[in-house]
Amino acid sequence: MEHHLLTTERWLIVGCGYVGSQVALLARQSGHVVYALTRSESRFGELQALGVQPCLGHWLDADSLSRLPAVDRVLVSIPHRAAEEIAVDVDEQTHAVGLQNLYHAIPDGWQKLLYLSTTGVYGHSSVEWIDEDTPVTPQRIGPRIAVAAEQWLQQAHSPGNLRAQSDHCILRLAGIYGPGRIPLAERLRSGQPLAVPRQGHLNLVHVSDIARMAYLLLMRRMQRDIYLFSDGQPVLRDTFYRYLAELCGVAQPQFVQPDAQSGKALRATDKRISPARLLADSGYQLQYPDYRSGLAHSLAHSLAKSGSGGLY
Repeated sequence: MEHHLLTTERWLIVGCGYVGSQVALLARQSGHVVYALTRSESRFGELQALGVQPCLGHWLDADSLSRLPAVDRVLVSIPHRAAEEIAVDVDEQTHAVGLQNLYHAIPDGWQKLLYLSTTGVYGHSSVEWIDEDTPVTPQRIGPRIAVAAEQWLQQAHSPGNLRAQSDHCILRLAGIYGPGRIPLAERLRSGQPLAVPRQGHLNLVHVSDIARMAYLLLMRRMQRDIYLFSDGQPVLRDTFYRYLAELCGVAQPQFVQPDAQSGKALRATDKRISPARLLADSGYQLQYPDYRSGLAHSLAHSLAKSGSGGLY
């Protein structure tokens, strides 16, 4: 991706982890000043090594955000989990509360906020392709957190509200994979059975494409406020794991049915996510247009680790 810097801007990354750190690097390569909100001083050295200026604070603790710098663009890339490490009872409103605190804390004048959501908000199986017009049906706590945050953002930017003059975008991501994050790779290599249904589709998108798309959406005003992002090439789980076994040079996988109430079982819906509208509106060309190219790259660049986020 080519970056054409017109002016130096100030960016804030809220959740500078697997995806956020790659967006931060793209922004730094374009000459922008990048800040990252972190709740732990132990991460300062890691962030500074990326060229990122750490800001100590927790987005669920409004008092800790009193010194946030003035910025132009904000990326929110926080895992969709209920709050555990801070004494507040927000449950499904975790991200909605965090966004509200950010909105009150960030000095006026910012231009764009991008919220990374999840295609897990479509909690049902479907024979039809899923797009932006498909109604959300969140079944698990994570997707319900995401939907509550999306609804808060949409309301905050509705006509007449204080933040309506600022731009925002919601990007619902399919299953994230890439170097160091290939689902169940270590179990496959060790010959352990995979506790996932062998049928049904995986919807994937490579972390590098996510970072590049996030950068593009932060820099550009889009036609819509909500988009879906996958590589548009859903793959049957059986096919995916058999191909991964071939790449790893190990025996073909054995599958066992997961417990019906386990997180793996609840995530294992059968659906196909369409990124057609986003790709058409943005003009973006995928760097890794299917799982084959993405897996080959990922295995070539790192020791695969077990995925922890689940694939939708």
